[in-house]
Amino acid sequence: TQAEVDDITHFITMLSPPQRGGSTAPEVAAGEATFESIGCAKCHTPSLASPLGPVPLFSNLLLHNVMPPNFRGIAEPGAASGFYRTPPLWGIKDTAPYMHDGHAEDLRGAILAHFNEAEAVRIAYEQLSTTEQDALILFLEDL
Repeated sequence: TQAEVDDITHFITMLSPPQRGGSTAPEVAAGEATFESIGCAKCHTPSLASPLGPVPLFSNLLLHNVMPPNFRGIAEPGAASGFYRTPPLWGIKDTAPYMHDGHAEDLRGAILAHFNEAEAVRIAYEQLSTTEQDALILFLEDL
């Protein structure tokens, strides 16, 4: 019934976001700083305002083209092929495989699968030291 749909909608709307791991490891803090400094936070915005306060979803919920040139795949409803809504990163460690078609098996693969609008960010990630890349992954796994 419509009342049941409304109840389910209200329930889902009021669910708490996935909690961060809460790590106090300096590597996680360094990874978060790297996330900001190389530009990931431009699209994966740490929080958005809501009537109930800030929502720490790590997304701007906008459409972006991050797929490789000549991408032939599924399209987000109402968008051209290759344009996808930036997914929230909260709880990302538990949501593999990654990317909209599941072609990235791990977080490193997901980062390396960013092209077009996110190409500069991917290149910046590739230029990080192994220690910096590892710290970024630890940060993502703490979301």
